[in-house]
Amino acid sequence: MIDPTPTLPSQPAPPSSSSPYFSVITVVWNNLDGLKRTRESLSRQTCADWEWLVIDGGSTDGSPEFARTWDDPRVTVVSERDKGIYDAMNKGLARATGEYVILLNSGDRLATTTALAEAKEVLVKDRPGILFCSSLMSFGVMQVKRKVKDPSYLWHGQPGLHQATIFDRREHAKFPYDMTYTICADYDVVTRMSRTLKLQSADILFSENEFTAEATSGRNKTKLILQAARAQRRNLKMGLPRVAFSVLRRIASSMAAKVITGADRVKRMNE
Repeated sequence: MIDPTPTLPSQPAPPSSSSPYFSVITVVWNNLDGLKRTRESLSRQTCADWEWLVIDGGSTDGSPEFARTWDDPRVTVVSERDKGIYDAMNKGLARATGEYVILLNSGDRLATTTALAEAKEVLVKDRPGILFCSSLMSFGVMQVKRKVKDPSYLWHGQPGLHQATIFDRREHAKFPYDMTYTICADYDVVTRMSRTLKLQSADILFSENEFTAEATSGRNKTKLILQAARAQRRNLKMGLPRVAFSVLRRIASSMAAKVITGADRVKRMNE
């Protein structure tokens, strides 16, 4: 059974132009609760100049059916088997029509009701190829703001979390996600795009993202570190000493994240 459709707040009428300013792509697979949170955050935006593309991987928990209950011409739902999250993102990019594209997966949320409006103001004024923004990182009951970093930080990692990174849609279409990067294709694609596009950072609190013990597991972090090093060597032409320094920084960050998520798990067990 699908939960009853929540009452969505009223929004300004969609813009009259045929193409929206934002394409919000949400990849989901059997995460109905997360999809509800993502949809609610989008429904509350003061900026209505968007389309929502839900790319479902063949869920059996009612996720695509729930997405279709939003009777809005700006919503498109695709439900079919895929080859993983980056394949699903590429499907979304192929269907997107907006000026800019945002990858906001199920469970991710727009952090404030004005997130899109604030970002649009910067994008219209400066027209960057990629705009990095700030995020709120949720470790269960603990939240930490990840302030956006200068684009020069790309040598080590993403200046903004991928969910808080806004891409020129036409440019991103030229750079699909490379599925040989099973866990780090987002970093790979940004480093490839950085060689030709204008990069910009803005301290807009844009997204809220959940981090779990599973997401920060040693197995996943080891893959991320190795694949990030591959992108640094291939795309940024970094020398081995600097790559090694980046690897050490990632290991330290991974250990810190495990401590935070582990502490949250203990706290939940004791509640």
